[in-house]
Amino acid sequence: MRFLIKTAISVVFLACTERPECPPCEEKAQATVEIGADGGLVETDAGVSPAGSGKQPTEVTSYPLHGRAGFDKVNIWEKPDMDSPRLGYMRKGQRTMLGDPKFTSESCPKGWYKLPRGGFVCQGRGMLVGLKPRYIHRPPPPPRVDELDPYRHGFIRKDWTPVYSRIPAQEEIWSPPMTEPQEGEDAQDGGTFEARVRPPCDPDEEKKEEEEGEAAQAKPSVSETDENGEDEIPCSDYRRYAKINYKAVRDFMSRGFWTSVSNRLRDDDTRQYYYETIKGSYVPGNAVHLIRPPTFRGYEVLGDSPLPGVIVRSRNASFFQLRNSKFLGIGPADSLSVYRVLSQSEGKGIKFYEIEGNRWLKSNQVEYFSMREIPNGVGPNDKWIFIDLSRQSLVAYDGTMPVYATLISSGLAGNEETETPTGKFKIEFKHLTDDMTGFIGDNEDVYSVSDVPWVQYIHKNIALHASFWHSRYGTPKSHGCINLAPADARFLFNWSDPPLPDTWYAVAMPQKGPFTWVIIEGKTPK
Repeated sequence: MRFLIKTAISVVFLACTERPECPPCEEKAQATVEIGADGGLVETDAGVSPAGSGKQPTEVTSYPLHGRAGFDKVNIWEKPDMDSPRLGYMRKGQRTMLGDPKFTSESCPKGWYKLPRGGFVCQGRGMLVGLKPRYIHRPPPPPRVDELDPYRHGFIRKDWTPVYSRIPAQEEIWSPPMTEPQEGEDAQDGGTFEARVRPPCDPDEEKKEEEEGEAAQAKPSVSETDENGEDEIPCSDYRRYAKINYKAVRDFMSRGFWTSVSNRLRDDDTRQYYYETIKGSYVPGNAVHLIRPPTFRGYEVLGDSPLPGVIVRSRNASFFQLRNSKFLGIGPADSLSVYRVLSQSEGKGIKFYEIEGNRWLKSNQVEYFSMREIPNGVGPNDKWIFIDLSRQSLVAYDGTMPVYATLISSGLAGNEETETPTGKFKIEFKHLTDDMTGFIGDNEDVYSVSDVPWVQYIHKNIALHASFWHSRYGTPKSHGCINLAPADARFLFNWSDPPLPDTWYAVAMPQKGPFTWVIIEGKTPK
């Protein structure tokens, strides 16, 4: 049944399959204040009219105005010019103070405004400007930047789960199409006609029929039967059926998709529960299974915890003690435990690492992290991240000093669409969260995850990001991206350059830096 989502994803980007461009510039009148007769700003629906607009913006020395993002994404530009580089964006509902450079342009006739941390936004292109913060209907909740996951996430339990634009009335609650009796059929067998659910049509089969001209041919008069000899139930175009009969249905999701949610609501009229999504839609409560993100955290290299260190990667690892020159097992060691290495020794040709408590770990059950030299082309003060695909490991450095070590899950080996590329990259764009949707092969592996946390794109569609949907770190699992535990992804996101300014939701790598190198080497194990 994986074909059913193909049309749903055809209009969205393929994360880990195609990286989205900067958000488009939408034009909508959202202005709120203007210059009064006395030279002061007054509230109005007409918007700010910058006084004395000239050919060049004036220097901004104060930021007295309130700005609020009114679109899902509001671009931030390097200069008051839409041909200048885009520095990042704000998300709907986010607030900032603004300064008035008293400058308009043909592409921004309602005026440009400067942000305190640099960059310009355009009134009328999603930014609401006023003497006080502007009201927005149902803004999304602010991201929980101190949590492992900025938003709560839920797993979609079943195919064709409706996504409503509003809480539906009883007659608007989605129900799949049913078979209807043919002429005279209801009188057969004493009038015991039994309606059955019509299955969804396969869009690939429909397209094939159209290409071959079969769609225009007349239907056979004899009923087709299935392998059991029963009349085959005709399929139905669920999306077209919903568009005609269920106006509140905005879209559908399939089993295995993930959605980000804010509130759980109960509709007293229908006695149904719904989750409100971060995007402002509603999903039936019984179709969503909320999860808690994994709590694993890698090895933060501090003064009292220097390298070398180890992370237990085996699920069957054991602690050992050294007695009379022999290593004896003393009990199980938890997978993904983190320890500082105090010394090394060998027993029967196997290396052991000493950790706290007079305990030892076997080398083939752990990942060992040691110091590395700075790669060629990386400056002595540059931040850089080294990823070893063969070991499924990562170490972050600030110049010559390691700061963090952990396990990753890279792309699966043996498939060009999923293998993580090797090479030397830079972090190009950082998003607090970003939607990731796509498919691998002939729609055999389809995925859709709303608001993936702590995303850092490094090359086209490839990113470092948190994965709350699994905890098999140290094992290849992804569609090409570098999966990290949420705590690790958050640490690297906050540590790496460029830093994300306050009130921004995403930031691009500046042309002149600072930036963070990402070096990927090794061969992914199968």
